[in-house]
Amino acid sequence: MRKALPTSLCLILAFIYVNGDIYMHNPRGSNNRLNENSKTRKNNNRIFDSQNNNNGGYNVGDATSTPAGLDANKQYQMKYFQSGPNATDVSIMSIEWTHQHGCGAGRQNPKLNCNVVIQYMCQPNDKTVRETDRFRDGVTTQSQPYDPKAEKSQAQSDRGLHENWEWYKRCVNRENNPNLFIAARKPRKRNRKRCKSISCRKDLFLADQRIRGDKSATKTRQNRNGKRSGYECAEERDYYPYWHPTPWIDIAVLSETAKDCQTYYNQSFNKRSYGECIEKVGNKFTRLSKWNNKTKCEENKGTWQAFHNFLERAPDYTTEEKCMEAAKSQGINYFWGLPADTKNPEKFECLVSLPNVICKPAPYTRVNHLGNTRSGQTNSFDWKIPYFPSMKEQRCILRIRYNISTDDPENKIKNDPTFNFANVPLKLAINTAQFGRTFQDRSHVFILKRRTPEMKGKLFNLNVRGKRGNIVQVYPAVEYDFVPNKLILNSTDMVHIQWTGSNTNNRNNAGEGTAGTDRNNFLEMLALGRSYPLDFDKMKLCSNSEVVWSHTKKPNISQEDLAINLASSGYYADMKSVAKKKQMNSVLNNAPASYEGVVLRIKKRGFYYYMCTRNNNFSNRSQKGTLIVIN
Repeated sequence: MRKALPTSLCLILAFIYVNGDIYMHNPRGSNNRLNENSKTRKNNNRIFDSQNNNNGGYNVGDATSTPAGLDANKQYQMKYFQSGPNATDVSIMSIEWTHQHGCGAGRQNPKLNCNVVIQYMCQPNDKTVRETDRFRDGVTTQSQPYDPKAEKSQAQSDRGLHENWEWYKRCVNRENNPNLFIAARKPRKRNRKRCKSISCRKDLFLADQRIRGDKSATKTRQNRNGKRSGYECAEERDYYPYWHPTPWIDIAVLSETAKDCQTYYNQSFNKRSYGECIEKVGNKFTRLSKWNNKTKCEENKGTWQAFHNFLERAPDYTTEEKCMEAAKSQGINYFWGLPADTKNPEKFECLVSLPNVICKPAPYTRVNHLGNTRSGQTNSFDWKIPYFPSMKEQRCILRIRYNISTDDPENKIKNDPTFNFANVPLKLAINTAQFGRTFQDRSHVFILKRRTPEMKGKLFNLNVRGKRGNIVQVYPAVEYDFVPNKLILNSTDMVHIQWTGSNTNNRNNAGEGTAGTDRNNFLEMLALGRSYPLDFDKMKLCSNSEVVWSHTKKPNISQEDLAINLASSGYYADMKSVAKKKQMNSVLNNAPASYEGVVLRIKKRGFYYYMCTRNNNFSNRSQKGTLIVIN
């Protein structure tokens, strides 16, 4: 039996019987939640199949102090600045998550095999993207509709959308891996000659699970009945690396062992092409073929076409010659290829290439413990947000998948087998539906903005994780904290302070202020062990900071204006507005749930401690952080 994410193919994963699990805390993982005011999410299959506990996930952000309701314009999408064209102009997002079953034993007496795969996908945030394909969080918890007889997208604007209708249509039409069905009919003898090719699928783990019904790629060992989750393709979800073109871009694979990394570099869709069968219907070519491999495709008069993944298009360069000339003159990694998302499989385009997937050993976490790593910190990965040469604003989604499996040989795994020990029968508690699993979480939609001319150098994102309630009430989510809550930077670096929150959390959860609401603010304090912020005239952070950018769009922001803006979550744009606006509630009830924030450059060395006044309930429920400027 192959291990999870093995040397050539990811193990397929299993079924839905346990509450298990991965939860993303920054950026906030939805776990298919939208704006429910209940402890549980309403629709497990709203956009994707998470396999997670129904209590997990965070609501989409609200832009104001009232729920967005049916108005998508009143939702808040987090906004991060892209990296710049120079190697030193990087923007860093700290991705944080917890998973239940543990990982990272480094093959030294592990209880399971595991991998974590982090991916994203983006599209231009403009009218070049069809409305039916536009990423959105939606305003209703209903899933997108699907009619197999329809010939064009049925996507509705009020429902969440990640993958598009055409992607799911190709998945429905395409046959699943044939070995799934062969093994379902009769046991397969173990092949002594292990196939090492990514196109060979004789090593997919099945145990005694049965795939039901037709041979669609919507059906896998973990989704035997082909239940639909938004427009996600079940086969692509359950395998990594996938053997067909996929809309997802690889960020990182955190592997059980480092020795697997060369395989991930080689097989990642970031760097190599993957094929799909193209057929001709009348005078037009279509990607809606049933054939899932080159041999069957060509036997049935189709064309096996290689597709490429890419960061973005470069439409100004309309020929291969112009594309290559631009790459040479501009120093940008353009290449000429057939884009993975094309609707015209004859149209090659100039594309921006992707970097290698990052691969490194997974950090150790304890089995059956949604907690920290050995370092005492949450599982995390610092993502260098891409630089888009077009400088177009992007709409994006982040996905994290957690894969687990066992070392047992496939031919021995049966449901509840009996083991004879010295002629004494012992029944083993084995559920083959649990022996290989994939869990998943995804962010809500977020925006990648172009940098302003003043944004030179490294930029760190400082956000807020968690939601309202004590540790028992929010579990498996977490309580409020800053992310990262300890940040070391240089005086030339920048920090973007920003957060989001909901007005429709469970109203029974503990917390300050109006029931069900998230609120945050940011004030300097003397030390982490204190419970009071500093008086204004003793604060150093604002006086030692240059405001590089502000959501207020005002130039020359004074330290007083900066301080009141941070303290009020943007309710007061500056000190003048304190006298003009209705007084802000002392626990921020009438302040916005989300704050687009400010970008600061802290110019003087030192330790700067800060807190949120509303969520400062001491011990595990005190929301505090540290900025350390080292030079």
